[in-house]
Amino acid sequence: MSRLTLAAPAKLAGFAAALLIAAACTVAKSPATGTPPGATAHPPATPTAVTEAGDSAEDVLVLRTATGYEVVFGRTGESLFDLPNGAASADWRSVATATPDGATTNVQFVAGEGGGWQGEAVIPGQWRLPTVGRGGGPSGLSSDGRILVLEEAKASPARSRETRFAVVQAGGNAKVHVIKLEGSFAFDALSPDGQWLYLIERASTGQSYQVRRALVSTGRLDDGVIVDKRNVDEVMQGEAVTQRTGPDGWVYTLYRGADGAFVHALDTANGGAFCIDLPDTDNESDAVTARWGLALEPTGRSLYAANGETGQVYEIDLEDFAVARSGLIPHQVGVIELAKFENGDWASAGTAAVDPKGEILFVARDNGVAAVRTSDLSSLGTLDPAHAYRSVVVGGTAVVYGIDSQGALIRLGSMAKPSTQQIGGSGYSAVEAVVTVR
Repeated sequence: MSRLTLAAPAKLAGFAAALLIAAACTVAKSPATGTPPGATAHPPATPTAVTEAGDSAEDVLVLRTATGYEVVFGRTGESLFDLPNGAASADWRSVATATPDGATTNVQFVAGEGGGWQGEAVIPGQWRLPTVGRGGGPSGLSSDGRILVLEEAKASPARSRETRFAVVQAGGNAKVHVIKLEGSFAFDALSPDGQWLYLIERASTGQSYQVRRALVSTGRLDDGVIVDKRNVDEVMQGEAVTQRTGPDGWVYTLYRGADGAFVHALDTANGGAFCIDLPDTDNESDAVTARWGLALEPTGRSLYAANGETGQVYEIDLEDFAVARSGLIPHQVGVIELAKFENGDWASAGTAAVDPKGEILFVARDNGVAAVRTSDLSSLGTLDPAHAYRSVVVGGTAVVYGIDSQGALIRLGSMAKPSTQQIGGSGYSAVEAVVTVR
């Protein structure tokens, strides 16, 4: 998953302004039409004019495509602009790409506000953007967009005797240096300012690993390892499934371990960590494991782990770093009426997402998008139970959007006013984020 934090409202001003200017001064691209083979058609949305000044707020979605990202209006699905496939900063002000070209790799930084050029570099050798988890989007860019870390592209990087990372400092003439480490390492996360690089160091045999950190400027590894001080002797084993970046430099990664799923909470600003086991998750198949998603409550006090296949939902208290409660989503329940939600700004997306007030968790499932009350993890209903979904997000307008199993963008309305309309085109793999402009 490309990972996204909730951005401060002040940081949104430039992006929101750019969206409004683009909406007023450019002609949006015509969305693709038609239904993918094998898909069940949804009722099309009626085209509407772009929101004008003084009208209600407008959700703007960042969608992942086969070639990069597409930014569209949530009301109509009309395309605003495209962005290349790359790693995004926390507020999408910058997107970094890495393209191998023979014996070198071309690195470019482009503005998230329309894709304008910000800087570039040519690095000897073949390098790639790192990913974390199954099907995760490109990563490696610090949340402030200033530091990019690339992995060396190798045929078989596991169990390597030496691991190399290229560090690129953004700018018109980007600066580059290479970090060389003895052993087998993989990218895990960056501190918000790009000062510290966190790595997964794999053992020479088996599935065990440990978390290390290195100073980005020198590549020097800290002598110690990053462990949960509540259980310093615990052996870390598992495979990363999905990752979510939270406020203040916290990064949450859900792993599949030998005894079930667990969440590794990493404080990238200060170098601390906690491990939180998820009960009753042992003996999961690969297909079930792949359905886990993470969603942050807007204030950052709670993290939700939800599985769209099994219906399991866990709330993790981020003060105690422990499971606070658990619940189970029924396979199909009716829709009930709720009060409207409060407006928000940036919101992250994935297989699970939380509404702007932090009151409802939405989970993409094979029978619709399930709604779960966060106060007690009880089921509230299901939006569009007749179709399968793989990605979901809630905009500041209280509207829920999803990507169905056939890659179509669906506007699902709200729990108070549910609706099912396909908007825009198709061929999307996920919703990455939504920003609400006013």
